[in-house]
Formats: sequence, structure tokens, C-alpha cells
Amino acid sequence: MAGSSSSRKPDDDEIEISIFGPGYGECILLHLGFGYWAAIDSCPAFNSSEPAALHYLSSIGVDPECIRLILATHWHDDHIRGISDIFLAAKNSKFYCSAALRSQEFTDLVILSKKLMTDDPGTNEFNKVMRILGERGGRQRKASIGPEFVIAGQVMARRDQPLPFELHALSPSSASLTLAFNEIKSCLENTTAGKTVRQRTKKRIVAQEPNHVAIALWLKLGDRAVLLGSDLEESANPSTGWTVIADSLVRPSGRADVFKIAHHGSETAHQPRVWEEMLEDESIAAVTPFINGRLQIPSESDVRRILSCTRRAYITSPVKTKRTRWANKTVEKTINDTVLSIYEFPQSTGQIRLRRKHSSSNGAANWNVELLGSACELHLAHK
Repeated sequence: MAGSSSSRKPDDDEIEISIFGPGYGECILLHLGFGYWAAIDSCPAFNSSEPAALHYLSSIGVDPECIRLILATHWHDDHIRGISDIFLAAKNSKFYCSAALRSQEFTDLVILSKKLMTDDPGTNEFNKVMRILGERGGRQRKASIGPEFVIAGQVMARRDQPLPFELHALSPSSASLTLAFNEIKSCLENTTAGKTVRQRTKKRIVAQEPNHVAIALWLKLGDRAVLLGSDLEESANPSTGWTVIADSLVRPSGRADVFKIAHHGSETAHQPRVWEEMLEDESIAAVTPFINGRLQIPSESDVRRILSCTRRAYITSPVKTKRTRWANKTVEKTINDTVLSIYEFPQSTGQIRLRRKHSSSNGAANWNVELLGSACELHLAHK
């Protein structure tokens, strides 16, 4: 770790990629030069209900109205908590999400979740975003107001001057959307099929597992590129996941020197061709962990696999957690009988911050890597 003070905002001609991951949740902030910021997904800052993106921008003296683009790569609760708060604060931004949420069935699910008073983070956030869009819609027809829906091959943002960039969506594929529409329809039918309210509220409204509809991104910065993998998983279907991206004849050419590894580094998202055909040798890799009780990703074998692909790998928070022990045996027995166990999380928000001058052209060597909060080198993830 080297470089500038953590409270210094990037220079006008400086690119920044900040990746936040407290152990459950993920957010990426991009500074693309001259005050143009983009927020991808959202998670809370440590020990706070405030989104990590807003907390960080405040700490470096940047007005959230500088955020021009907000993207929800998919609707899993560890990626969207607080995203409506970011959208509310970023008054000049456009809101993007996967085209899988375009279906009437998903709208029906959102309405149903309100009637059932479910505490589903995804649909709650979507409701808030739709309300903000409606308030900003002015005299537009209400039925025409909504997010910008994203599909593979779409150029979401582009600037030619003063610092050129292009933001391309690599997913979801057409086949992935078809699978998602069918799943949402099935979920809607199951949710309304004579179950009690208590039974219905226990299930997350839209699970979408495995995750084929997440939006993976290709950020082109002059002759360099960054690959942001979201939670896109691989599958046995060559028309979905990473295989269809590797096979694509229309994805941007070139190789990326930074990779935000997909789906917390799990085996389910690994596609060797991504490393072989889409990334530079010894590219910088960043991982956010997923810690939910005994489920801890990336596993030790995942870490070894990633480090076999690149030695320059980092993680926003350690994976190994400490199980809480209780002096009162009655309390411990009650917890073991209900939630099995409680684990302690890292005591700060982990942030991997990459910065470089836009004019730099020497690949990964020009990125300045700063590990803030609980972030560390990947080989220390399970120490």
C-alpha cells in the first residue's frame, strides 16, 4: 500500500476505482475524470445505515450531485441496500438496472410485496427508486417513467472529451433474460398460490439463483480497460453466464488490467477463458467477500485458484471470522438452537482504492493501490 492520504479527492485527470465490501455487501465508485462519478450497487458503511458511497464521498469533500450514473447490477439484497438513498442524493443521475426487471411480472411482485408488507430489501429499494423517478418525471406519462434497462451489448455511457471513456454492458444475454422472466413468473405464481401471509413473507421475493441476469461491465479508458464482474455466475448453458461473453463477437476488444472478480471469487463464477482471453497477465484483481454465518466466500481453495491466475490480488475484508462465545450457557444454547451461531465481522468498512492518471498507458503497473479499513492482500484472507 502506498500513495496519497485517504481523504484526498482524485484530481480532475485522475481515474479512481473504489471497491467497498464490509463482509456482506458490495459497492463500486468510479471517478472517470473532471468530477464525473458513477455508483455501481450499494452497501452500508460499517456501523451505519448510510451507504458506503455517500459516506466516502463526504469524507473526501465530493458533493453526491456529482454522481451521474447509478447502476443496480442485480437485485440481491447484499448489492442494493441503500441504493435509493444514493439516487435521492444524486439529483443529476440516471438510474440503470438489468432488463430482467422490465417484465410486468416483476412489477406485480413489487406491488404484491407492498400488500403483504414483506421486509424484502430488493423490492423495498425498487419501490423507493420508482417513487423518486416518479417525482422527477414532471409531466411525463406515469406509465413511461422508469429506470434505464440494460442488456448485453449496450453502451451505457460514453464521453469523447476531455477524458474519453466508454461503459459497456457485457450481460445479461437474451437467454438469461428468458430464464429470468420465467423464474419471476413462477415465483409470482408460487407466492400467490394459497399460502398464508406468514409463509409467503419468509421467502425472498426474487432469488434469481444461479445469477445469470447480473450486469457485468467493461470500462474502456483510452487504450486500457477494466472488467467489473458483478455477481455474474457461470453455468452449464453456453448461452448464459461468462461463456456467452467469451464467445461474443460484439464485446469490446482488448484486455483489461483490472478485474473486480465476479460473485465474491466463488468457483461458480470461474471461467478460465476470462483470464486467458479478456485480462492482461498479472492484472490487478479485487474481491469482496460474502460472509453469512458458516458460509464464507472466497474459500481457501478459491483464494489459491485466484492467486494462481494473478499475484496482484486484494480483498476488501478478511474472510475468516471469529465465532462469538457466550459466558452465559443458557444464552449460548438458545442461540445455537435458533441461529446456530453468531460471528464477528471486521470492525471497519473495507475499501480497495485504485487510482492512476488518465494519460498513463503502462497497464496495471500504473495503478496506485491503496488498502483502506479492513482491506488486505488476498493471501491474508483466511489468516
